[in-house]
Amino acid sequence: MTETARQAQEWLQQGLRALADLHPAAREPLGRALEAFRTLGDLRGEAVCRMRLGQAAFQGGDPRSALDDYQAALDGFRTLADPAGEAACLRRLGEVELRAGRLPQAEDCLQAALTRFRELAERSGEADCLLGLGSLALARGDAAGGFQLFRSALGLQREVANQAGEQAALGLMARILAARGHWIPATVLAGRALEIGRALEDALGQSLLLKLLLEILTAQNRREPALATLVVLRDLAREREGAAALRRADPLLDQVRAALPPDQWATIETLAPTLLDDVLRAAEAALAGSDPELWPEGGMGV
Repeated sequence: MTETARQAQEWLQQGLRALADLHPAAREPLGRALEAFRTLGDLRGEAVCRMRLGQAAFQGGDPRSALDDYQAALDGFRTLADPAGEAACLRRLGEVELRAGRLPQAEDCLQAALTRFRELAERSGEADCLLGLGSLALARGDAAGGFQLFRSALGLQREVANQAGEQAALGLMARILAARGHWIPATVLAGRALEIGRALEDALGQSLLLKLLLEILTAQNRREPALATLVVLRDLAREREGAAALRRADPLLDQVRAALPPDQWATIETLAPTLLDDVLRAAEAALAGSDPELWPEGGMGV
């Protein structure tokens, strides 16, 4: 391996590590890797770098650059006759178009990606496309259709034992149910997703699910478990972000503390994880044998 090739691979790996950590500096090493691959005439390396640069741009809130990078990567993978790379780029293009509200373009990209992933029998990619199409259905006001697509994605994620994908699908299904006031199944699905997030030590995923549970409990005026959830969320944020998280959360908790009897607040803060787990167990029990993964409103069956 030449020195340029070694450096290209090293910069690419640096960029991928930064992407995994959601670090905004990912574009710098990926850009260096791209130039090195161009020097080498390595079309595959170029295509991979452009796709990852698109991912970095999308994470960084720059959809225009993300579109340009993904399109360049798509062209590269098509030149290489690489259907897996092509499918991955089409799916990511669909995500950008969906975020921009260009729904017909998003659907075209996601459906094309779905077809290719199915031809490749690539179940994880297929599931990711179904998640995107579920979000597209929601954007069009079709909650039942979105739920059905998310449930189909959930089945595929379980088939390939992709726990992160399972967590995402459960969380999306829970959010739909919560938006329509189906509190018990929404709580159960969010709790199951949270359990996966804990097992994976996925702090960001746990935070999103705790915020959803906080919304569910607040909407039901369940003050004590809602406060317990907020304490758990604060403690998780403190582990991730340190003092910055406390500056955001403590003023709100101080207001709550002032409005409660001292002994009640002390109980909530001390027993917050237990109180939250009690809520989740109670919701599971309240199902009384019904399946929270089934659409509860009739009509379009799931």
